[in-house]
Amino acid sequence: MANEERKPGPNPKPISPDEIRKWAGTGATWDEIASRLDISPRQLRRRRRENEELDRAFKRGHDGLRISLRAEQVAMARAPRKKRTYHQKDGTKVEELGDYPAGKSTMLVWLGKNLLGQTDRQEVSARISRSTEDLAHLTNDELEDRLAILMKLEGAIEEEDAEREDDPG
Repeated sequence: MANEERKPGPNPKPISPDEIRKWAGTGATWDEIASRLDISPRQLRRRRRENEELDRAFKRGHDGLRISLRAEQVAMARAPRKKRTYHQKDGTKVEELGDYPAGKSTMLVWLGKNLLGQTDRQEVSARISRSTEDLAHLTNDELEDRLAILMKLEGAIEEEDAEREDDPG
């Protein structure tokens, strides 16, 4: 069997870089694109090795998706803030700001975090002027005072973080 030559299979279905770019632009993975093209992921990997243009098309598609997402976030930030008031079926009065449908801003935030690496975190840094050697010369009372101050600061930061989590706005 080792000496037998493999018979060629059917002619492979052509894969257009434009088709790859189109599906990558929707956020599709390579496996999802293979499914859409009706070929196996293994076959698509083989074809990618044969044609580097497919990888470039995939990158262009994903880059286009990220650019569109950022543009939509900027458009939403610039949108006029009109106040709308309506009543739900249970009689509850609801007031909304903006021209975007309910949920769109939440989805833009989620996509930004998951596709663009955006976060809600704020970096806080401090420069400490004393070295750890200086602490060795402090008395126990002085060390306890400094520890109490640090614990108060930590508590204030934790309270601030909890308030941010509770604040829906």
